[in-house]
Amino acid sequence: MKIDNIQEHLQNGGAPIVEEYKGYKICALPHPKTIKPNFFRELSEGNIFQQGKANGYIEIPEWEGKDYEEIPTGNIHGGWTFSDSYLFGFDTLHSHSKSYMDEQWVLKHLKEYIDEVLA
Repeated sequence: MKIDNIQEHLQNGGAPIVEEYKGYKICALPHPKTIKPNFFRELSEGNIFQQGKANGYIEIPEWEGKDYEEIPTGNIHGGWTFSDSYLFGFDTLHSHSKSYMDEQWVLKHLKEYIDEVLA
């Protein structure tokens, strides 16, 4: 799978923001609108916590075929949670995620990862 195909796999989400940074294709994909705050309240047994607003993806061709648990996590928020071929992703739906973690935050976070781990 590539970033160009990512929206096919999610329903009701906004349009992805795709950029290239230092030779790596990165993407911020808004969360689907069908995610309801009550869903998280049920999961956390009534505790209310904030959540981010987007997932982040990066194409790393040199790591093709690796699982997300096999690549360096660096400073990725919550760690990598997705891999397919050479596409790796993370989400902002953790209990320690914050509402300011939007598409621009995700892109900045991916650029910091490139600078930290891949540059």
